[in-house]
Amino acid sequence: MRIENAKRLIRETDMKGYDIAYECGFSDPHYFSYIFKKNTGLSPREFKGTISSGGSSKSQEDVEE
Repeated sequence: MRIENAKRLIRETDMKGYDIAYECGFSDPHYFSYIFKKNTGLSPREFKGTISSGGSSKSQEDVEE
């Protein structure tokens, strides 16, 4: 899935959000951010912040519960 690939790129690279959006097949970075937050409960920036601060991110299961 594209969001799983985006999460991997956020965790493993220093790519900018718009580059990750394009790499994952989104033509609009704003739409990518919207879909990412809808699926994870966090914006791409918030997701990256939880990784760098050692926190855990919400999974899709957490969002649905």
